[in-house]
Amino acid sequence: MFKFIPHIVIRDSAVDALCHGADLAIPGIVEVDTDIQKKDSVAIMTLKGEVVGFGKTTCSTEEIFQKDAGVCVIVEQVYMKKGTYPPIWKKH
Repeated sequence: MFKFIPHIVIRDSAVDALCHGADLAIPGIVEVDTDIQKKDSVAIMTLKGEVVGFGKTTCSTEEIFQKDAGVCVIVEQVYMKKGTYPPIWKKH
């Protein structure tokens, strides 16, 4: 289903936050397909190749590599079940 959509691979520590409704921030990224542009649809994947969800980018591949912080994907749909990966983030 996601074969022809650009991929962004995320850290294990970011997975559960996305499953609980967070958008994807740059520090959570491990790998990005080339030629992603702002407002592109992307698949958000784990390091194991599992689909976490789907979203729209707020910046290009180049901008992701230039920045250290900030949201880079607005998550539109999450497919992974909450708790599949242990929560690393803290609730306030």
